[in-house]
Formats: sequence, structure tokens, C-alpha cells
Amino acid sequence: MSDSLSVPVVSIDATHLTGSVKGVLLIASAKDGDSKIYPLAFGFAASECKGSWTWFLSELKKGIGSPQDLVIVSDRHRGIISAMNEVFPYAQHAFCVFHIAQKFRRSSKNQSLAREFFYNACYQHRRDDCDIDLQQMAACNLEVLQRRHENWGR
Repeated sequence: MSDSLSVPVVSIDATHLTGSVKGVLLIASAKDGDSKIYPLAFGFAASECKGSWTWFLSELKKGIGSPQDLVIVSDRHRGIISAMNEVFPYAQHAFCVFHIAQKFRRSSKNQSLAREFFYNACYQHRRDDCDIDLQQMAACNLEVLQRRHENWGR
């Protein structure tokens, strides 16, 4: 993760276990230079809460350290946000576009048009272009625009 031309990006998420063993599976992954996804760490916890995420991120930090310009992408789970502030206070925390889109789709009156503007805004490389898409999206759903879009990750 020390390539001077790239920013280390780690994605974290959890999934609930529904088989004979209950709990959650916590996972951290990244992409290599060939854009192949690879796992960095995984762990099992009784529930998805601040304590579980603090433990998991602390263990992850032992493995990857604190790289300069680290970006961690996740959903907006409160436990993750609190644990991030504690374990990786200097890392940039971005919110996963997929998870934002899930909530956005449920609350939008004009889903297909709003989704198009939303994804266009998320994948823009220039702030001005992003703002244009957000303005067009405003007619479809004002609730999403009330959130800080600086944290949207792609």
C-alpha cells in the first residue's frame, strides 16, 4: 500500500449470519494494481455494534498500520462511524454509493431519473460537474441532498 501514485482504499462491511451459527461476519477488502478484489481481514462478532467494529478495526490496523491518505469506505452504520473516529481518526471515511443508493431508491418519487442523476453525480471527477447533477437530482429527491455528499465514495 505504499505506492506513491495510489491512495490506499479499504472497504469494510458486515453480513448477518443466518445459519446454525448466529452473529455477523465483518470483512475488510481492497483492490490490487490489476483492480482485483482481495480480502485483508475478516472476523466474527456477536452483533454489529461499536464494540465489534472497534475490535475489528483495531485488528485491521495491526495488519495494515496507518497509511498516509488512507480511505475507508463503508455503509453509514453508526458503530462504524464511532469506531472509525476512535481507531483511524486521521483516515478519510467515505460512504459507499451502493448503500446510499439503496436508501435513495426507497424514498424517491421518480426512481429511474433520480438514480441516473445520483450515479452521474457520484462518478464525476470534478466538483462542478457533480454539483450540476445534484441540482438536476433535486427535483427528484431533496432528502438525499441534505446529506454531506463530500463523503460519497465510488
